[in-house]
Amino acid sequence: MIALCLAGASVIGLIVTYAWKVGATSYVVGSLDHLGPILIKNVARLPYFFEKGFGDMKRIDGEIEYLPGAFIDIPKVEQKNDSEERTFKSHYADRGLPLEAQTGRFCIVGNLQESKGIVIHFSATGDESYYTRKNRYAKPLYRNHKIASILLMCPYYAARKPSGQKMWSIRTVEDIVLQSNASISDGVSILRWLKNTYPDKPLGLTGVSYGASMACLTALKSVSHGIDVALCACVPADRPVFLDGVLRNVLSPEIKKAANKEKLRAIFNRMTVRKVSLLMQHQKKSKTQNDREISRKLAYVQISANHDKFIPSWSAEETYTIMGSPQNANVAELYNLSGGHGSVIALRAGFYVEKIARSFQLLKDA
Repeated sequence: MIALCLAGASVIGLIVTYAWKVGATSYVVGSLDHLGPILIKNVARLPYFFEKGFGDMKRIDGEIEYLPGAFIDIPKVEQKNDSEERTFKSHYADRGLPLEAQTGRFCIVGNLQESKGIVIHFSATGDESYYTRKNRYAKPLYRNHKIASILLMCPYYAARKPSGQKMWSIRTVEDIVLQSNASISDGVSILRWLKNTYPDKPLGLTGVSYGASMACLTALKSVSHGIDVALCACVPADRPVFLDGVLRNVLSPEIKKAANKEKLRAIFNRMTVRKVSLLMQHQKKSKTQNDREISRKLAYVQISANHDKFIPSWSAEETYTIMGSPQNANVAELYNLSGGHGSVIALRAGFYVEKIARSFQLLKDA
C-alpha cells in the first residue's frame, strides 16, 4: 500500500512538473480535486451522502425560512489556559436537533480578554476535531496578530454526531438543512454573547469551504443585531454544491435519479446567499431600534481558487457579488489563487491567516 502511495505521488509529481513547464499548473493542480470523492468512498469508506433520502419535507420547508438569533448565556469565567472547551445549550435544541447535537461546543484559542479581536471559525466539511483549525489557523493568528479564536464544533460532527451516523456522512437532506441552520444559529448566538461579554473587542467570522459558506450566512443573518463584523471566507460557495461540483459523485444512487435531483436543486436554490441577503435587507429596513434604522459595518475578504472542482466558478463569483455588494459590505477584497479547492486549503494556510487579519484591519478602517 505504501509503495502504491509513493508511486502515485511520483506520477502526480511528474504531471505537475510537466504542467508547470507548459504553463498549465493551476488547471492540473485543480484537477486533483477529482481525487476527493475517490478518497471519500474508497479510503474513508464513507456511505453515500443522503443515503436515507430526503427526510421530513415539511420540516425542510419550515427550517429554510427560519431566522436565528437567540441570546445564549455562557458564564464568563477566567480562562485557565489559552486553549479550552466550553459548552452551551444550542438555541436549535428545541427545533428538532438530535439529542447528541443539542449541546453546542466550542474551543477557545488565545486569551479573549487580552486579545485585539476575536474570530469565530466554522467547520469545513468533515472537520470533526479542533486540531486543524487550532494548529494551522488559530495559533498563528494569535501569535502573529493577537486575534483570539472561537472554534465552533459543527452539529452532526464529533461529540455532536447522532447515533447511527458514520463519521461525517450526513444521512438525509433534512439533516443537512438542520445542520446548516443550527450552525448559523449557534454562530449568531456566540457572536451576540461575545459582543455582550467583550463589548470593546472587534469580532469576526471565518471558515473554509462549507465553513466559509456558514460564515457568510451567519454574517447576513446577524445583520439585525447591529454587530460590526470582519468576515474572511476561504473557498466559499453561494449554496450547497452537491449537484454541481465533484461531490455529486458521492450522492446516493436514489438521490441521483432525475426527479430527485431536481427536487434537491429546488431545495438548495432556496438556501443561497442571494436569497438570504434579500430577506435580511428587507428585515433591516423594516426593523428599527430606538426609532432609528439598525446599522452595522461589514468588511469582507474572499479567497477563491481559479480551478476549483468542488465549487463551480459561477458559485464563487456569485458569493463575492452578493457578499461584497454595497448593500452588505462597507469594503470587500477578492483574492483568486492558482490551483484547486484542495491545494488552496492544504498549501495556503499562511495566506489565509493573513487575510483573516486583513479583514480585521479593513473593518477598523471602514
